[in-house]
Amino acid sequence: MLGLGVLGTAAYKAFHPVMPGIETMGIFGVLALIANHVCFFLLYRSRGHNLNMSSSWLCSRNDLIANVGVLLAASRISTTGWPTAGGSISYGKH
Repeated sequence: MLGLGVLGTAAYKAFHPVMPGIETMGIFGVLALIANHVCFFLLYRSRGHNLNMSSSWLCSRNDLIANVGVLLAASRISTTGWPTAGGSISYGKH
């Protein structure tokens, strides 16, 4: 039931877009960046011990990159007023 609610909300927002909350994006982007930095450095020494540790470390690294992307998108939206994240990602790829 909850999944249907999430799906319905996602479908509604696809047709009725809302400007993302810049402050919310920034706050949660920074919090996630801090948490992923902690995980990244905790896993750093053990990354070569086995395949599972290596995979966990790579996932942490990828999460750090994604967090930087969220912060860049929030920065782009706050400075230009560009309401779509897609515009931030595809900028300069014409």
